[in-house]
Amino acid sequence: MEYIGTQYRITIDMREQLNKLAYQCLKDFQSYHNCHLSNLKEEKALYQWFLLQSKVLSKKCRKIEKAKEFICPDGMQSQLDGFEKAVRTGQDLIRYMSRNVLDVDLEDKMFSDWRFLHFHLSNPYSLHPVDKRFLKRSECLLIAYVDYLDDSTVYFLQIVPHIKDTWTNDNLIRILVDNWPIMMKKYVFEGSLTATIKGKDRSLLRENNINSAVDLGDGRVVIGPGLGVTGIGASTAAELKSMNLGNRVQFIEMSIGENVDTVGELIHWKLQNEQTAYRLKLEKLLNAHTACFQVEGTPAYLGVNHNQFIVADNMEDAIRELALNR
Repeated sequence: MEYIGTQYRITIDMREQLNKLAYQCLKDFQSYHNCHLSNLKEEKALYQWFLLQSKVLSKKCRKIEKAKEFICPDGMQSQLDGFEKAVRTGQDLIRYMSRNVLDVDLEDKMFSDWRFLHFHLSNPYSLHPVDKRFLKRSECLLIAYVDYLDDSTVYFLQIVPHIKDTWTNDNLIRILVDNWPIMMKKYVFEGSLTATIKGKDRSLLRENNINSAVDLGDGRVVIGPGLGVTGIGASTAAELKSMNLGNRVQFIEMSIGENVDTVGELIHWKLQNEQTAYRLKLEKLLNAHTACFQVEGTPAYLGVNHNQFIVADNMEDAIRELALNR
């Protein structure tokens, strides 16, 4: 959008540039994890970034809590020990996951609904025969939950067979609610459903992008902690994060738009040129009110914090001067 003052004109589109910034974050993710993300789309990059961030746990040390029902099947203790070590020591867990996790345009319907992650419990030296970034697929899966607001703990629910029925197994929700009732309180309501939804029915609903609650049969109904999907099958949680950030950073664009001549004069004074029209490119977003832009075609950088503006020779100086002047 172009903002016009009495002396200067400034062009900026925060929503478009957020997508460009998110697109670069996705490419940086590929380099950091030495992997390839499928179906990257710049126009959807902000949504795809939040979707990827929710599905893939960052490299950091985490605690483990196990449900009281959790049992390790015979012959799998060494594989479980290896995975637990990876979780506790902050190793890259992508290799234990589905190969589809790197497709940023593909929804994991069980994850979107219940926020359950599934991990292949394989020997850490047994690699997938086609894709060496992943371990060999296993006959059993570890089903785990990581909270939406706090990912410092991985909650182990069960080790289950790698079969289709696992994706709609309501008992996993019961285990989650019964073992961690305080954490799950916001998703549990008193009552019952007029129809019982099980197995194939839930799978069919998911295929048609219809969200459904889980009736535990004891007067409790559970809303999926993954928040479900939208009518077009997109993750509701990722869409909400994308929309929320987009709406919040509009304040930065509005701040620039309401102070066009002030910003223009600062840039003009720094560059000492005859320009009266400038285009801003988002380089770094620090929070919903603070960002740094490059003045395109020039060596100048604009730092913005609410209605405070700093023009500097580089991004680091602009950010530092904003911090000093708060």
